[in-house]
Amino acid sequence: MRTRTWTGGRAPAGAALAGLSMLLAFGLACGGDKDGEKPEEGNGTRLEFNKGELFYKSPVTEAEATKLGEYLVEDGYFDGKVKSVQIVKDSGTYKLRLVVVKGSSEDPEYQKMVKLFGLQVSTRVFGGERLVVDLCDDRFETVSTIEPLTAKLIEIDGGTLYHAEDVDRADADRLGAYLKKVGIYDGTPKSVYLDKDGETWVVRVVTTEQMRNADGVEATYASFGLELSGMVFDGAKVRIELCDEFFGLQKTVDGLHGKRLEFNGGEIYFADGATEDETTRLGDLLIKEGFFDGTRKSLRLTKDGEDFVLQMVVLEGFDKDEAYARTMKGFAKAVSKKAFKKKKVHVHLCSPTWQTLRVVSSK
Repeated sequence: MRTRTWTGGRAPAGAALAGLSMLLAFGLACGGDKDGEKPEEGNGTRLEFNKGELFYKSPVTEAEATKLGEYLVEDGYFDGKVKSVQIVKDSGTYKLRLVVVKGSSEDPEYQKMVKLFGLQVSTRVFGGERLVVDLCDDRFETVSTIEPLTAKLIEIDGGTLYHAEDVDRADADRLGAYLKKVGIYDGTPKSVYLDKDGETWVVRVVTTEQMRNADGVEATYASFGLELSGMVFDGAKVRIELCDEFFGLQKTVDGLHGKRLEFNGGEIYFADGATEDETTRLGDLLIKEGFFDGTRKSLRLTKDGEDFVLQMVVLEGFDKDEAYARTMKGFAKAVSKKAFKKKKVHVHLCSPTWQTLRVVSSK
């Protein structure tokens, strides 16, 4: 008996996070076999879904097999063309067995597709239980076995948030809630993957090649890393990994980081030696002086040895305004005297992505 073969995939679309949208689409094409041939009994019990055939063996139940078949229809794998899949279970591990074109199992890009596909099946059909994918020839003989990406799944307003198994659900929920709040999860299909590397949070996002190579993309994501650090991860470091459509790493951006305090509509992030007490003194002073006036303004406080470094996001062109520069020098002197015991203060006038445009110092 020759079974039906998986021959390829539909290319997904994607765009960057924070002002860009992300869509992870996954689909498959089919091959054919000889008419009139019937499956061997050794393949297990046969079910049919939209002209695709699914075989299963105990201890996999009919209910589990049916759920898998329905998912494969919904996902577009079983698309009205003949294909063959088998699901078995051995020592607590599900084995999703796919018939593939000869040689495709050796293709690294194909393997990345399979890793993500296996993750989707594990999380959406089998509740995150361990699953491997066997790539088979047209007689269901195993050619190679692929370990899928491992993660848990949270569905959020039409999107998906995967998180590594050693990431607490509460941390993933905070990220998901924030991404929904800022409109990233907006009812359209989008996917994010949350992991952790030591004390650094890793946020993987799917991007197009064009976006990954765009001018300023590193600064954009470094800035978004600061937002996540302060709003979600209590000041911890954040690394943004720009990935292809199968979560394959393409580019890494180390985000800015800092804990975040609010002051009358404004915000100050602090990190790298600056303390919460120093930040509070600064924030209270800026309320008193009328700088924090109920409108949103963003600062970041760090230290360089004994000197304070105060980054300030300013409107376009203000860094070139000499009168404004003189005002900022007076501002730096006042902050030095009233908040930091006359320690030197360097005010960095920054772009919206925290790129330094000009530095004005108190001394």
